[in-house]
Amino acid sequence: MPLARAAASVVVFDVLFVPPEGALTVQDAQYLLTFVIMVAVAVVQLVQAVAALHSAGLLHLDIKPSNILVTHDERVVLVDFGIARALGGREQKQYGTPPYVAPERFK
Repeated sequence: MPLARAAASVVVFDVLFVPPEGALTVQDAQYLLTFVIMVAVAVVQLVQAVAALHSAGLLHLDIKPSNILVTHDERVVLVDFGIARALGGREQKQYGTPPYVAPERFK
């Protein structure tokens, strides 16, 4: 399964793996393990992107599924820096897309 499909499945849907007829076959286990590894790789790449931003003194402020893309060579890319700000910069009223904003930002 390509990383793009794996990442999209996790971000958009709750993944529930139910083995057919209640038995986990070797093939099912291999598929599930591959899926979990691909998602873990995607998460690590996203964390590295955010860490690089913070090291450069920037905050993205709008990380959400639609701002995370996966290239054909299975690289995760963070996009849409429209409301990005410098670390320690001036407070602002807009913090991102409401369903994805940390709850403490609404206090």
